[in-house]
Amino acid sequence: MKNVNKHGDDARWLKDNLDDLLADSDASDAKKERKRLEEMLGRFNNLIPALEKTSDKSAVFSKAYDFRDGMNKRQSWLDDAQKQVMDQPFIDGLEDARTYLHEHEVRKTHMILSKLMSLLNDCFVCLIKKETIYD
Repeated sequence: MKNVNKHGDDARWLKDNLDDLLADSDASDAKKERKRLEEMLGRFNNLIPALEKTSDKSAVFSKAYDFRDGMNKRQSWLDDAQKQVMDQPFIDGLEDARTYLHEHEVRKTHMILSKLMSLLNDCFVCLIKKETIYD
């Protein structure tokens, strides 16, 4: 884990500051506070293996979910492609191919035209809003 060294530095800082604070205190209080700090640091050090194990498991789960999402996208794409293939008419001859190609070009042109109309409509709405703002 990245932060283990940082926590080690923090533990040293705590010990040093505790020693500075306890320099003028009673020996029994100082001993008691040092013991409490050592117990707390011991509990923290006992947590480190569990934190590392959890971090490793988290990384594996994250990769697994990313893989699953990628596979779902690919499966969806393959399902769509299969559906499109199954929806396509059987082409038995040159005339059928020409008819199908013409229908495909018409559908493609309609799709482009509808996108352009939508874009023009959006521009028109934007211009109307702009005029009402400046009036």
